[in-house]
Amino acid sequence: MSSPETVDINRVPVVVAILWTETAVAVTIVSMRFCARTMIKRISWDDWLMLVTLGLLIICAALTTAQSNVGGYRHVQFLSQDEIIDALEVNFFLRAANILSFATGKAAVGSLILRLMGRFNQWQRWVVWVVIVLTALTNILNCIFNFVQCRPTKANWNPEVPHSCWPPRAQLDFAYFMSSENIMADVILAILPATIFWNLNFSTNRRIYLSVVLSLGSMAAICGIVKTTELDSIGDDDFTSLERKFGY
Repeated sequence: MSSPETVDINRVPVVVAILWTETAVAVTIVSMRFCARTMIKRISWDDWLMLVTLGLLIICAALTTAQSNVGGYRHVQFLSQDEIIDALEVNFFLRAANILSFATGKAAVGSLILRLMGRFNQWQRWVVWVVIVLTALTNILNCIFNFVQCRPTKANWNPEVPHSCWPPRAQLDFAYFMSSENIMADVILAILPATIFWNLNFSTNRRIYLSVVLSLGSMAAICGIVKTTELDSIGDDDFTSLERKFGY
């Protein structure tokens, strides 16, 4: 049997189908949310932040499709030099939109928790604000570092131009820090509601419902842990390791 590297495997149909299906589901849910919130005239910050997150998801789906059109989901030995450069360029902007969506998504959940708890539970309010601000700063910084790690910026996806770059480990170390902070944020936003809603004047059923719904963020934490364990293998990916194609 041929090894995977000697077979021209195109993962485009699966990747694009999954992402656009997720996007369609998200559009439906957020649209229903806005319809309901508009009917009761209670649109708040968490709704707008969720809409921004949806916009970033749509951008990610569009950029993934654009990347697939230039061979972004095939092994590099089956791509031309121009195709690799084009795919990597799109990928850098895709990363930026994806990273920012983590921040806005967590900010939306945090804003919802703040709205539900009202003016009480002061220490919990401080915790939520710290999570929102720290996550936003961490993800924005990583997004910036993603582009400025090489000068000129074009060298990030085209190493043939004269350039100077940070040590490869620098960006990877910060990516570990960002992933760890995002996991921590997901865990806190999943657990904290239980310490709030059980002390509010809600019915028992409503307390259970809100606690369960908001604790679903623990699934994001699990996905984040899996993703973090794979960060060190990024440099081994034949799509991102241009030196295999260009002989550096």
